[in-house]
Amino acid sequence: MREIVLKPGRERPVRAGHPWVFSGAIASGLDGADAGDPVQVRAHDGRVLGVGYANPKTTIAVRLVSHRDEPFDDALVARRLDEALALRRTCLPAATAYRLLNGEGDRLPGVALKAHDIVTVSGRVAELPSAGLAGGRAAPAPEAGWPKITSYPAMAELSAAIGRPLEPRILLLDPQQPDGYVRDWQPPGLQPIRHWSYAIQWWCFAALALVLWAALSLRRPRDGA
Repeated sequence: MREIVLKPGRERPVRAGHPWVFSGAIASGLDGADAGDPVQVRAHDGRVLGVGYANPKTTIAVRLVSHRDEPFDDALVARRLDEALALRRTCLPAATAYRLLNGEGDRLPGVALKAHDIVTVSGRVAELPSAGLAGGRAAPAPEAGWPKITSYPAMAELSAAIGRPLEPRILLLDPQQPDGYVRDWQPPGLQPIRHWSYAIQWWCFAALALVLWAALSLRRPRDGA
């Protein structure tokens, strides 16, 4: 497992339980890492602070899944999923749709899963996003009930668990779908109409200043008059 060493004095947030390690706090070990690589985080004096996975392309360079010195393997990820599922089955025994996994809240930072009943949806087919957590792999058990617990499964494993052929694509839901994305996004700050009003206002000030300058120029006495 790749070792990430922090700069002196930068281990305090991690020791306090924070699940993120920012790139500016890292002294060595991040160069050459790929997104999703499992890593072990150490303080400058060599003490192990935890294990997680790296993403050198973002400011949050490491997301910790454990603050202990333990293997980052399928068993750890499966344990986190079991704990999350047990919590929801205890707190939401009658629910049929809920967030099965909620990132940092379930000690798997950056990972979110939803559990739903079978629904009919419509949308636009698109390519899969970039790879996420690759540190722990656990194929879904075909004989297990729903929701099935899995971690970074292969497409063939998902097909076997569902019992149907799958395509490596995602579906971007239509706006009218209950779970679809809201697409009436507006840019932050002033709306375009406000920008136009300010532009007209300043043009009016400029025109008024030009008129005053012309009037004052005409009223000046001519030289020698």
